[in-house]
Amino acid sequence: MTTLKAIAKRPNRPHVFLPLNTIRCMSGTGFDRSDMTELDWWETADLSVMVGEDRQPTVLTVTGTPAQHFTSRTPFDKSVR
Repeated sequence: MTTLKAIAKRPNRPHVFLPLNTIRCMSGTGFDRSDMTELDWWETADLSVMVGEDRQPTVLTVTGTPAQHFTSRTPFDKSVR
């Protein structure tokens, strides 16, 4: 949360892409709703950005993809659920 709050204070703060139904976790960070997009699995969203020295507009396509995360507390309990 500390890092998100610091980033939100920047004058050129980034647009944030979030997994579906997680936008409520961003409350209190300082990001406006217009700075965030929620994506479901395989859903896409386009983001227009200015790149290069001549600041030419370019469209980036962001895709929400599923991920599996594993936890471990020691080197001996990997992938234990």
